[in-house]
Amino acid sequence: MITHFAELTLKTLSIQGVRQFYHGVLHFPIERENEDWIVFKPTPKIRLIFEQKYEPIAPVHLAFEVPYAEFGDIVQRLDKALPLLAWPDGTTAEYYEGGANVYFKDGDGNLLEFIAHEQVADTGFEPHGSYRVLYLREVGMPVEDPVAARNWMEKTLGLTIARDSELFAFVIGGTAHAVVVSTKRKWIPIDMYALPVSLAVTYGVSDADYVNQVRERLDHRLIIADNEDGLSFRMYGYVIRLRVMNSNLAEVDSGTF
Repeated sequence: MITHFAELTLKTLSIQGVRQFYHGVLHFPIERENEDWIVFKPTPKIRLIFEQKYEPIAPVHLAFEVPYAEFGDIVQRLDKALPLLAWPDGTTAEYYEGGANVYFKDGDGNLLEFIAHEQVADTGFEPHGSYRVLYLREVGMPVEDPVAARNWMEKTLGLTIARDSELFAFVIGGTAHAVVVSTKRKWIPIDMYALPVSLAVTYGVSDADYVNQVRERLDHRLIIADNEDGLSFRMYGYVIRLRVMNSNLAEVDSGTF
């Protein structure tokens, strides 16, 4: 079964720019880098990779889970470090039953979110860094037909669908929430169009049997690679990789980055 988002690869217009933002402002540790790519590790279980490309880049939406009990302090520190995005009524941090969130942008225009839930408090995740990141919770995946995409993910990957409508749904495996949204819908809180984005997602999975089951369900024409680094395939314009983790959910280092 899928347990979490283990790795996310995005494009950037500037390695120096993402370095200044993710390391200089958010204080994410740098695992390694060169002139063409940089790898951040917000927690020991997440790799966030940026590859520099000379091409138009559509913004992606990412949400990092942080501790609910520390959310107010985190927002205060974040507000001193960068501009926060406001809702139409002028508020920035939103509180709702059982949770809270705040939005901001990086230099490439990616829509980032720190989100907190009361029920996560006793799940045993350890916070990391200045902003106490627990894990990568949400990755936005805009598609033209979100109903077909989420049904495919449910059938092929065995994921769970929540809060589904014709334009939006969470497709969930473990702590990983794929936000499968219509390109006709806009991202809150600033009504930013949800354009298709160029990204590759690596899901951490619990065992090889699950990967074998997915392989059997896949149209083999969608498979990109199938080796010791995991099973990679295309899904509605996105590159997905399934990688088996050890018992501590630590990533098996393929040496790719």
